[in-house]
Amino acid sequence: MGASTMLEKLVSDGHVARGELSVATMQRFFKRNPAPVDAQSPVKDRRAFESARVNGIWQADTLFGPYVGHPARRSFLQAIIDDKSRKVVAARFVERDNAASFQLTLRAAVSSHGIPEKLFVDNGGPYKNEQLSLICGGLGIVLCHAAVRDGAAKGKIERFNRTLRMRFLSALSAEATESLESLNVALVRWVSSYNASVHSSTKCSPNEAHAAEADQLRFVQGGQVALDEAFRNRITRKVANDATVRVDHVLYDAPMGMVGEKIEIRFTPGRTDDVWIVMPDDTPRRLVPTDKHANTQARRAKPTYTIDFGATQEGE
Repeated sequence: MGASTMLEKLVSDGHVARGELSVATMQRFFKRNPAPVDAQSPVKDRRAFESARVNGIWQADTLFGPYVGHPARRSFLQAIIDDKSRKVVAARFVERDNAASFQLTLRAAVSSHGIPEKLFVDNGGPYKNEQLSLICGGLGIVLCHAAVRDGAAKGKIERFNRTLRMRFLSALSAEATESLESLNVALVRWVSSYNASVHSSTKCSPNEAHAAEADQLRFVQGGQVALDEAFRNRITRKVANDATVRVDHVLYDAPMGMVGEKIEIRFTPGRTDDVWIVMPDDTPRRLVPTDKHANTQARRAKPTYTIDFGATQEGE
């Protein structure tokens, strides 16, 4: 805890009266009484670093957010910051801190601010999974993970989280927590102000620092179609005997000619209208959810073979 946070904790717990101590007093106390250091623990080799270019390194992390809605449910903040400019390229509160939600956060950042050279994350589930590795590999992003239990390695995103906790979450109104949508509306306003304010390290605003190298940024070529393809998950499934495959607990109709074969499926999590297979000639084909009632009325293809019922086995 910092001095101001510690003071608020002492007041809320009833140990001191409000106004009895000042933040400066707490800071002097901390200076005279530093936290003990375990002499047995090795000191990690940490060195200050900064990317040489805008979009050279992005740092991403998750922060526990406030409870929102009725009934109240915990929210999670997923944020991505550019290492050099300190610009927050994406930030949003989500209901579930999982791989699918972070993919959408990363997609928003890539769509609006270009493709980074490296993405620096921790070892949590949203950041260490096969699908994120495939997405980053397809975009040419080097996915880097911090050492286990070493969140301090991602210093810039950790510092942003602390700033957001002190300046945004601590002053959050009751109206902002009525729903996830209202919370994100308030967040967009605050992040916009943060990106427009002078940063103490760069001596200019994150917006200005990022815009100074705008001509060097790399974006996904091909518009929305190419962006959709870049962020689709990829899995392999075997087509069942009834010509169906299951994706995210939903059945889809596959071509009858692929029964028993293993096929590659590309899909966007949570969207039943964006599920595709790759045909043998490398062309994509959209799959639709299985409608069992409609299939009762569908005409089946006639067999390509005939049976001669008049024929008898030899010797009869």
